[in-house]
Amino acid sequence: MTVPAESLAALREAAATRADIARVVLVEQEIAPRSEAPFVDVQVVVVLDELPSGPPGHELLGGLASLFRPALAPLGAFRVAVPSPAGLAPITRDGTVVYERAAA
Repeated sequence: MTVPAESLAALREAAATRADIARVVLVEQEIAPRSEAPFVDVQVVVVLDELPSGPPGHELLGGLASLFRPALAPLGAFRVAVPSPAGLAPITRDGTVVYERAAA
């Protein structure tokens, strides 16, 4: 994992501030374009208590990006996704769970 330990800790703290976040999964993919240096694409997948039936709105994604931006600033860039029920299994399989809210 390329995300620094301090960033992971800050990401977990940020996720814990929202009651609707059940789990956060990081998906990292190494990209090697022909025209530039290789880089790691980081996607922050936020699993909500109630999975959306359709695409998440810009306001939700922007709010989540703002929530995690301070924690992930050392990365420079990252993407946020909120999966639908159909997209949940592949993302969970391909990523690393970095936050899971404790059961009440």
